[in-house]
Amino acid sequence: MTLDFISQAQYGRYIAERQAQCKTNESGSGPTYYQTKKSQISQLFSKAVVSEASALLGGVKPNKMERFAKELGI
Repeated sequence: MTLDFISQAQYGRYIAERQAQCKTNESGSGPTYYQTKKSQISQLFSKAVVSEASALLGGVKPNKMERFAKELGI
């Protein structure tokens, strides 16, 4: 909205939709930490960071990073 890609009315509708989705969340507790992070950080940036970390760690697959971190005691 601040960059004039969408109008204030469109933004208002989007926020209302997101709030409605959160209210109908089956757990009733709202979005998870990771859902919130996913909405805050671009998917393209996140993929780039994960890919770079994988390469820097000698090819540790992204789905194995959590286990690798545990092995390191992180």
